[in-house]
Amino acid sequence: MHTEVAVAKTSVEIDMARLDQVRAILGTETIRETISAAFREVIRAAAVRDLVALGEGGAFDALLEPDAEERLWGLSATWWTRVLLPGCTSRQFGRSLSR
Repeated sequence: MHTEVAVAKTSVEIDMARLDQVRAILGTETIRETISAAFREVIRAAAVRDLVALGEGGAFDALLEPDAEERLWGLSATWWTRVLLPGCTSRQFGRSLSR
């Protein structure tokens, strides 16, 4: 599915030293590619910031409760260990996550 995007052609002054720094960070080559990638990165960073704010506000606290998997999705802790690490006990599974 192709979505039409509004595009404007413009002329701006660009600090070429900064452009080169951003190109190196983003791994881009052209000015257009660098600007587009920088826009995407700023939008992504804002989404991460919003997600962190939700977490700090307690939006995900229910997921940290001991019986969260079973209560929310009907999955027991033993199900997770059987699926994710077959033959591994819950204690071993917890240790593997903390490494």
